[in-house]
Amino acid sequence: MRIATFLQKSLWVAGCWLIAASVCAEDTDESAMQILPAELARHLEKLGIPQENVSLAVHKIGADSPLVSLHEDVPRNPASVMKMLTTFAALSKLGPGFQWKTEVKRTGLAQGGVLRGDLILVGRGNPMFVQHDLWSMVNHLDARGITSVAGDLIIDSSYFDLPEYDAGAFDGKEYRPYNAGPDAALFNFSSVDFSLVPRKGYQFVDVRVAPKVKGLEIESTIKQLNGDCRGNRIKLRLNVEPLETGTKVIYSGHYPRSCGRYQLTRVVLPSTELMYGTLSTLMESRGGELSGSLLIGRAPENAKKLFTLSSKTLSEVVRSTNKFSNNVMSQQLYLTLGAQTYGEPATRGKGEKALKAALESQGVDTDSLIIANGSGLCRQCQVTSQTLMQLLDAAWESVYMPEFVSSLGVPGIDGSLRKRFPKGNYTGRVHMKTGTIDHVSAAAGYVQSKSNERYRFVLMINHKNAHKGAGNTFQRRLMSWIVKQ
Repeated sequence: MRIATFLQKSLWVAGCWLIAASVCAEDTDESAMQILPAELARHLEKLGIPQENVSLAVHKIGADSPLVSLHEDVPRNPASVMKMLTTFAALSKLGPGFQWKTEVKRTGLAQGGVLRGDLILVGRGNPMFVQHDLWSMVNHLDARGITSVAGDLIIDSSYFDLPEYDAGAFDGKEYRPYNAGPDAALFNFSSVDFSLVPRKGYQFVDVRVAPKVKGLEIESTIKQLNGDCRGNRIKLRLNVEPLETGTKVIYSGHYPRSCGRYQLTRVVLPSTELMYGTLSTLMESRGGELSGSLLIGRAPENAKKLFTLSSKTLSEVVRSTNKFSNNVMSQQLYLTLGAQTYGEPATRGKGEKALKAALESQGVDTDSLIIANGSGLCRQCQVTSQTLMQLLDAAWESVYMPEFVSSLGVPGIDGSLRKRFPKGNYTGRVHMKTGTIDHVSAAAGYVQSKSNERYRFVLMINHKNAHKGAGNTFQRRLMSWIVKQ
């Protein structure tokens, strides 16, 4: 059958779907491979997205041929869908029970509750070393008769060997948590939480911070406004100024009192300074003191190990990485994979080599893959939907399938997808990872249809302004369409 125009072909497909409720087969496999179902084609056209800027694949698990396959071999930017490659590679290589070990050492001896020497923390890449872990560290010190440190805090981050990181290089927003850089001694994702608290009778909005960080001063000149809480009435500005003894964070702008308490997360200190300031506060809250300064360098050769702090398991870390699309956690995974495969220190080159090797061992083709940092936060990253479909297939057949699938977001229910998608016929039936950067909208994962068949799918849209709503709209339509199969 020869069809002269795209319009004729679209009409032919629409007719086939009305008659057979499935893609009709031509003499070749062109219709299955390059023609979208009429419902999806019409929706793309309505959104103003050309099909040539879309890769889409839908396969029923266990079927020999795809249900839909459009431009599967075209490399495109997947944004944060790249995290699926990083997390599955880590699971397959390291296993779900893998844990990071943070060593705490000392020089000198403890006398009368005071360590007459330096306290040393040796980071090993833990992606989830947070305030709770510092509390655990203080408790361990107390159990060893140390409530104060007379010397310095030395943080050893040499497990990672990385060039200087520019947090504003991606989009100029260096204070945003998604731009936080990796560190072998990463603490609290390098982030702090600020709470805006308007109070009746006051001119300015209170700004409170967690965790409490010694040396971090907060100043607010945010004017409280009367009237309705509307987005166009909220204007906030953040400035960070160095001080001789710390850092000052200045918030200005205006904020309607009727909006109530509001929380935002920002990166205003290097991870090492954040750890030092938080540890100082915790020790002082217990009646102790960290008297010395912060030093960054290798642990002294004469340092004695006090104890080791174990991280959460890899399966727990993978769950948080994918559910909440955490960029810096994904980068920590990527670098750890390199160090565990090819030896320390971790480098980006080792991470890329290790990730590709782990995927290839699972039957995933990596020829078109440009990874950059393992998180998808890059402009030049690329992968084909064919590679992502191979990944989904390999993960489904893996002994670690439960850990991987449960790490993916459930639209309308949890993670970063909880509020993004209103409830539809797909609620509870989809596990997927999404990705969004400027002009990129992507999604991939698994769907259980109402007929209780399982499908895997990949969608990548690289088109101007696809990130401004059109991508999410088409993702909703695609999920609903798969569920009806």
